[in-house]
Order: sequence, then structure tokens, then C-alpha cells
Amino acid sequence: MKRTFLLVKASLQGSALFTKYGFRQLRERDLLWVLPFAVAGILLLAGLAVFYLLSIYENLFYIGEQTGHPELLFFYAVSGSWIFVFLTTVPLSLSLFYYAKDSRFLAFLPFSAHEITCSRFIRVCLPVFLINALFLATAVFTFARNSVSSADLFLSGGVHLLTGFLFPASMGLFFVVLLVRIINVSRHKTALEVAGMFFAIAMIIIIQLSVTRSIADPHAMKSADTLSVIRGMFEKLMNTFFLIRWPARSFLAGGIPFLIPSVLVGLASAVLAVGVTGFRFFNDLGRRSESHRTRTAAAKSKGLQHRTKPLSALLKKEYAVLFSNSTFIFQTAGEMLILPLLIVIYAFAIPKEALELIARQLAFGRNAGLVVFAAVTLITSMNSFASCSISREGKSFALSAVLPIPGRTHVTAKLLSQIILYFPVYTVNAVIMVFLLQAPAESLLYIIPGGCLFLVFSFFIQIRGDLKKPVLDWTHPMQAVKNNLNIVAGMGKVFFVILIVGTPCYFIAAFTETDPFFIGTGVGVLSGIGCLILPPRTMRYADTRYEEGMETGYTDSKKSPTR
Repeated sequence: MKRTFLLVKASLQGSALFTKYGFRQLRERDLLWVLPFAVAGILLLAGLAVFYLLSIYENLFYIGEQTGHPELLFFYAVSGSWIFVFLTTVPLSLSLFYYAKDSRFLAFLPFSAHEITCSRFIRVCLPVFLINALFLATAVFTFARNSVSSADLFLSGGVHLLTGFLFPASMGLFFVVLLVRIINVSRHKTALEVAGMFFAIAMIIIIQLSVTRSIADPHAMKSADTLSVIRGMFEKLMNTFFLIRWPARSFLAGGIPFLIPSVLVGLASAVLAVGVTGFRFFNDLGRRSESHRTRTAAAKSKGLQHRTKPLSALLKKEYAVLFSNSTFIFQTAGEMLILPLLIVIYAFAIPKEALELIARQLAFGRNAGLVVFAAVTLITSMNSFASCSISREGKSFALSAVLPIPGRTHVTAKLLSQIILYFPVYTVNAVIMVFLLQAPAESLLYIIPGGCLFLVFSFFIQIRGDLKKPVLDWTHPMQAVKNNLNIVAGMGKVFFVILIVGTPCYFIAAFTETDPFFIGTGVGVLSGIGCLILPPRTMRYADTRYEEGMETGYTDSKKSPTR
């Protein structure tokens, strides 16, 4: 067991930001100022999630009290936790078990397959532990605040915080092992990842609809027939999903007998999942690697038959890298879809009366267009696409370094790939927000071009950090897009620029009679000036950095004869 935790420690030191190794990297790069931004962002997201869950749990508690089933709150809390733990475990397991570059390296070291798989499973459990804690801790708090607390509530809450994620995480690992052994995951990986992502989005909307619509006005539910229908539906759910019923009832007074089997099921499933994964693990890994080599050779053979222009080839390479891993896909898709997803959820889940009330409260009047401009630009430009565009290449960057192509062409391909992905998303978001906030339609004349220009400007702000110090020696993709300091630094710089430009615009719009169209057009002009000044300097810097091989030792003798 000591060797297993040694592997976990080594993996964390190489990938986690808040570790001794992470702090040392920050000091070496003079990026300690990034920490406040990272902590503030994490706290903000956690606060929004807690507020969202508490608003739902309050209504669920009331419905449970009215129907005589106080465990209804915990049934939904455990269900939500299990769903999101499962959905998170699948891409994490694919990445850490079968796509981590250090897995084949560990095969040659004196570690058994079960030690490697056990350490990997612990790594998977660390982030899903936080998801489980978010769902259950808020449920315990809601129940304790509205009812008489008991020792069983806090005992079961503590035990489930530590073990409640084991069963869904094990099921996610079983699912990944089954996929790897039944089908060629590498060949169908992108389709599976996209399907899983849309399934996750569908589950979020379904949960929100099923809960919010049914309890839109819970205090008005006085009909005995309505309560009887809800009671009958819940009892059917309890009988069908008995594995969720056990932990749900264990939170109530006298629920310890239900706590024991639920914990045993979680522990047994974890042991079984690790054992099954470890069995023939190296064979599964070798088969995936062989399939990858075969596809790579076929791609090279096919590529020799068609010659394309360098920029077109590099653009195809950018999308090949982006779609090469589930972590990259989920990161990019999540940033692109977060605003439309929130709009869809609240447009369909919140009652019509509540939406009209919100619209009246958020009546920005003549400045509604500026509000849309600021909100959509902030949300869309605060992305990680450019900040890790070089880091995503990893050790395959050696190919980019030796190609007789200047660095500016590589950067241009990365810029075009972001434009193709984010310009349509920005435009759709802007149109939807203008409609929802009832902003003047003519405001789109400065919102769309001004925002697109700022996206280009923010791209050059963010990619400069990745040009200076890319993370190319990562062993699994999360190090490139999750634990990359360049992302936090890039977002911080973009936010700072928006703050500098937005603050005077706010005071001008709020305290003067200046036409909002003139203010928005002025911001667009400033973004255009930035696009004229910053890109040439960045392009020259990119040429130098690619000639140097990003200090990796990879360089092209034709571009740099002295090397």
C-alpha cells in the first residue's frame, strides 16, 4: 500500500497547482500573483454552486415534509451526486488509465498492475470527492437548519462524505473498462466523448426541469390529490432505486442500519473495480497503443498522397490535437456552451411569471445593449483556448519545432481555429441576450464586431504566456489544460483589460447622457486598435520562440544554423 501512495504522491506533485511543486513553479516563473485569481475563481464557482443547490434543497425539504417522506431531500442529493460523479469519472478514467503517457513507462518499473490501477483510482476519487461533498454537505446543512438535528444525521453525513462517491466512481470505471475491451475506444473516442457531453447536459436540464417545475410554488401545494401523486411517484422511485434509498434513509434518525449496507456496497464495488481494471491492464494498454500506431501509420501514408498549403495543414493539426483527448474536448466545449446552457436551463425551468419578474428587475433601459456587450464579451473571452494552445501539443511539439515554417504561421493557424470556434458562439450568445434583456436591436451593430475584435485581441494577450513558457512535458492531458499556470495568468490579464476599459465606460453611461451606441462603438474601435498594435509584436516573438524550439532542444537547423 505504501508503494501505491508513493505513485499517487508523485502524480500529484507533477500535476497539482496547490502543492509544493506547484508553488515552486510559480516562484520560478514569477507568477505568485496568479494565486489570488485562482483562489477567487474557485471560491466564486463554489459559492454559485452552493447557492444553486440550497435554493433547490429548500423546496425539496418542504415537499418531503408534506408527503411524509423527509428522506426525499437526501434521495435527490445522492442521485445528483451519483450522476455527476459517474459522468466525471468516465473521462477522468480514460485519461488517467489509458491515455496518460506515463502508464507505459510505469510498466517497466517494479510496480504491479494492481498498484498502478489503485493509484490511478485514488487520483480519480480526489476530484469526485469534492463533487460528492458539494451535493451532500449542502443537503445536510439544509436539513439541519429546517428540522431537529440528530447524531445520526451528522454521523451518516460524515461517512457518506468519505465513501459516498465510491459506488458511482466504480461504475464509471467499470464502464470505461468495458468500452476498452469491447470496442476500439481510440477509433470511436470523439463520438463517445461528444455523446457523453450531451448526455451530461441533458441530465442537468432534466434534473432542473423535474425539480423546479414540480415545486415552482411549493407553499401553494395544498391539494391532497397533488400530495398523493407526488408521494406515490417518490415511493416508486424508492422501490426501484433501492441502492439510493439506503443512503437516503441513513441520514434520518435511526438510519444507522441503512448506513452499513450502503457503505459496504461502495467499498466492495471499489475493490472489485480496481481488481477488474488491474486484470490484463497491461494487455489493454498495449492493445490501445498498437491501435494508435496502426492509425498513425495509416494517417501518414494517406497524408503523403495529398499536399496542402502549410496554413491549411496546421489548421487541421490544431483540430486534430483538440479532438485527440476527452480532457481537451470537455474543456473547450464547456467554455463555449456554459452561457447557452445556463440560458436554456433557466428559460425552461423557471416559471414564466418568475422570468417576467426578473426581466422587470433587470430593466437596464437605454444601456441594455452595453450590459449585453460587457457580459457576453467577458464570458466568451475568459477562455483557456489560446493560453494552452501550444501546451496541448505536448511532446509532439517536436514536429512543429523542426518544420521549416515560421512561428507566425503556427500562431495564425491557432488564431483561425479559435475564430472558427468562438465567433459563432459569441454571435449566438449576443443575439439571445439582446432578445432576453430587450435591448435595442441596433446595438448588435457594435456588439458583434466589437466583441469579435476583442476576442482576437484577447487571443494575442493570452497566447504570449504560452509562447514564453509552454507546458510540454505533461504526462496526462489535465496538466496541460487544468494545472497550467498560463491559463490563470492569461485570464487574469484579459479581466484586467476589461476592467480598465469597462470602468470609465460604466461611469460615462451611468452619469452622462452619452449615446450608448457611441460608447459601444468606441470600445470596438479600441479593440481594433489593439488588434493593430499587439499582433505584429506577438508574431515576431513567435518567430523567435519557434526558432529556439521553446527551450526544449527541438529546433530546425535550416531556421537556426548556429544550433
